[in-house]
Amino acid sequence: MQALVNKYIHFNGHTSSGPDENFGYVASGASDDWFYATLGAAGVTFELGNTFHQDCNYFENFILSGNLKALTYAAKVSSKPYSLSKGPDIVSMVVIQEQVVNLPGAFVAVALDVSDAIFASSQALDSTQQTVDVVRIYVDVHPYDDNGNTSPLFTLTGSQLQAGVSIEGSPTTLGVATIVLDQLLDTRPGRHAIYAEAVDSDGTVGPVMAAWFEILPPSPTQAPTLLPPVPIPGPTPDVQPTVYDRKTPPPRAGKFNTKMSRGRGGAASQSRGNRRNLKGGDGCQREPVDA
Repeated sequence: MQALVNKYIHFNGHTSSGPDENFGYVASGASDDWFYATLGAAGVTFELGNTFHQDCNYFENFILSGNLKALTYAAKVSSKPYSLSKGPDIVSMVVIQEQVVNLPGAFVAVALDVSDAIFASSQALDSTQQTVDVVRIYVDVHPYDDNGNTSPLFTLTGSQLQAGVSIEGSPTTLGVATIVLDQLLDTRPGRHAIYAEAVDSDGTVGPVMAAWFEILPPSPTQAPTLLPPVPIPGPTPDVQPTVYDRKTPPPRAGKFNTKMSRGRGGAASQSRGNRRNLKGGDGCQREPVDA
């Protein structure tokens, strides 16, 4: 719990208190105690604001902005709050080129800054004293996914990690990951996720950080495909039309024979067991014929 609260305070600057640390009032139990006992969630309460019925504009402009990073960190470690908060944090993860064309040998470079201590408000805790041993890189697969395929794409370790010091004087570890597109299972155009997590010298794993890059399709380089030439037809031979008079209709394919009638403009169509009146004016009577 101390390691977890130590990280929260780094982000929002609050002080911590508990039942044995001059707590402001007596609290025999609350909903966060039930969440801890039943779900294993961190039994921590963020007390926000400076008055009851806080003004909404003041809350959004001052209180929320000052606590959003702490709340985001709380969500990031919520699956294992007491162990992940002891592990090293990915302080920054910068994709050097966010768009890459899918060509042979194309790659994406990612610069990482990892530390066991930068996000700790107090570096006197034992959980802040370890060095970073391994950084694991995943692409399009979150390390918490339960699909049987959560092995990292590759790891950075040993000489691939360089020790450094932050501006505040905290120890940090720097590394650059090179992701070659030919190594990926999915190289379809679009956005792809990069996930990273670090392990310290005690074997404690820290929370995951994510970034994105985009794969672009290659520009067409091959010559356009030409369609085969269409043959030009020769001259059409002269065909003498066949003339029919009105009493002898031409034969036609289908299921109807056509007979002309000299009626008043009505037409009738009759099929087996079904007779319909058609409101046409062509003077035709159609009788069904078995095919």
